[in-house]
Amino acid sequence: MALALQTTDPHIRPIRLRRDLTEVTNLVESCFSDHMDLEGRTYLQNIRRVGRDGDPYYLDATSPETSPLPFHGYIWV
Repeated sequence: MALALQTTDPHIRPIRLRRDLTEVTNLVESCFSDHMDLEGRTYLQNIRRVGRDGDPYYLDATSPETSPLPFHGYIWV
């Protein structure tokens, strides 16, 4: 079951992993890169690889209940 946000704000929408994963990863890196260890940087590389090379239909079909990926929620566009 996917989460739904009821809002009249046109700038907030649910994250779409196929479309947004790379940018969310870039945001995490820009906010926390000064505090990341090797494991954190490797984790971001793996997330980027999933966004770049992963099955796009898998990314479109994920929901917070079914996905092993930690990126679910809403974004500001």
